[in-house]
Amino acid sequence: MGCGASSEPAPPPAAAEAPVEDRGTPAKAPAPAPEVELASPAAPAAAPAEPPPPVEDDPVCASAAAQVYSMLKKQEGKDPVDKNEAGRYFKALVGCYKPAPPPTPDEVKALTEGDGTMGEAEFVEALGKLPSLLAKVEADWDSSTGKFVKFRTCEDQLSKLLGNLDRLRRKQANGERVDDEIESRKKQVKKFRANGIVPSPAICVFNQIDCDKDRSITAKEFKRLFICKRSRSLAGLLSR
Repeated sequence: MGCGASSEPAPPPAAAEAPVEDRGTPAKAPAPAPEVELASPAAPAAAPAEPPPPVEDDPVCASAAAQVYSMLKKQEGKDPVDKNEAGRYFKALVGCYKPAPPPTPDEVKALTEGDGTMGEAEFVEALGKLPSLLAKVEADWDSSTGKFVKFRTCEDQLSKLLGNLDRLRRKQANGERVDDEIESRKKQVKKFRANGIVPSPAICVFNQIDCDKDRSITAKEFKRLFICKRSRSLAGLLSR
């Protein structure tokens, strides 16, 4: 042996480490699906409300007297009409047209004497017994459209009733005893609506502007309309 040589055998060479396969980041186990809470069976949806019937124009009748009866029939929702309602219509015609010479109250009352009903033929005949009134009615009637200039339509009459209700409620709020009048007007309004009559928008707007319910509009009330409208428009812009 040479000088300085170790007498111990050299250790065996270290075994090479097996290459580690890169499996990447281990995949996470899929999260369990969230439990779905079953909703209780919903109640069946309500059937949609039937749309109101379309508003049709009044038919054009053969004469002014027949046209008046057509309006009365629409108001009452039946044909023939009760004689007491026909009597009210005759009084309304006299008050509207103020014929000269005017018929006496007894003459008007005699047209609808007795109980029962009155049809178109009887109504036209009765109106013909007041020639001064019939002449005014015929002069006011447009035979091409079936409209009257002065005599209120059913829609206008309903709007007038609603305005009268507002006026009476104002009186009631001020301490006046008008309960019976209010109930009478409410029954009439209910009858009109039940017969498919809708109020006239223009007259309803007039009633809303007429704050003190004196059946006239002052410059102050008219100005208030535009101030309120402008304030509401500004409030709508600021809320956006």
